[in-house]
Amino acid sequence: MIHDGTLVIEDDHIAAVGSPNDTKIRKARGLLNCMGKFILPGYIDTHVHFFQSADIFTRPDVVDLTSVRPYRDEVAWVKSHLTDVFCAVISAAVSPA
Repeated sequence: MIHDGTLVIEDDHIAAVGSPNDTKIRKARGLLNCMGKFILPGYIDTHVHFFQSADIFTRPDVVDLTSVRPYRDEVAWVKSHLTDVFCAVISAAVSPA
């Protein structure tokens, strides 16, 4: 994560990113002030359910494996391992707030 950084976009790609002093801008066509905002390089699904561990047992709508591991057991496991789950989410750069 770069705080107060500069992002240079040329045509259809990111040409440079870094601190304002270290990032060279060759030709400015326009300036967009994103102070206080987040810039993400692409579309990222940040929709999170904390009581779903994202493994295949939590998605019976995709593959129904509830006969192998019931959904309530998966939710109970997540609730009993919240520290691990939150650490995994934070390490994936998703804010739990």
